[in-house]
Amino acid sequence: MRIEHVLDCPRGKIGPQCLISCEHDLQSNAECHNITVCNIDGCTCPLGFLGQSCSERVEKANLLTVTSINKTSIRVSLPVTWDYNYERTAICYSFNIKGQGYSHQQSWKRIFKNTRQLIGHFENLTPDTAYKIRCSIQFPEYKVHSDWIIVSTNCNPVEGFDIFFKETSTLIDWRVTTSQSYLCQANWYHLVVRNTDTDKQIINKPAMYFPRKLSLTLYSSFNMTILYKDDKLFSQEIRTREGGKF
Repeated sequence: MRIEHVLDCPRGKIGPQCLISCEHDLQSNAECHNITVCNIDGCTCPLGFLGQSCSERVEKANLLTVTSINKTSIRVSLPVTWDYNYERTAICYSFNIKGQGYSHQQSWKRIFKNTRQLIGHFENLTPDTAYKIRCSIQFPEYKVHSDWIIVSTNCNPVEGFDIFFKETSTLIDWRVTTSQSYLCQANWYHLVVRNTDTDKQIINKPAMYFPRKLSLTLYSSFNMTILYKDDKLFSQEIRTREGGKF
């Protein structure tokens, strides 16, 4: 985000030491829209406006960048560029995170002259969970927000899968041990089943749940593959038959 001539004075004031009233001295609007005051040091804009003619209103901050994710924490950043005009006013920022049944607004922190990155660090989060995050920047009497971004915490994939034959159906189940923690939910896995006799793909979609019951043609050959993101976790050739474990 480029912080540039957005705010030097309170609402309705402009100029050196904020002594000029846009409404009374300049017979303009109270927001000082499209009014620029210049001197040998450069030009300044009123509250909430920027650009050469001060006609561009600041609506939002730039998009956040995710710098790190693990199973229980997320770290994001927002670049800023300091402008000399802000040495006379307090500018603060805060990050906000929301999830299902969870919301947290971090305390407001001052942006100082040497600040180059605004950092938001969230800990003690739930693994394998989607959160939305944004940054708010507070000027006196004015606030801007970044767009929300959606970030999911990481998780551990299961160690393996097993295939069973149940009468006229085929069952695939994940192998979970007590030593595993932060396991990924079933919707992280993608199931692909291909009939190798006909070379026809018959299933290609998220697993969604385990155990998963499949109605496959008896006495036929299939390749069953499970993907996690771009990684192939499991792949096995089977031939369907009635009853028993493969």
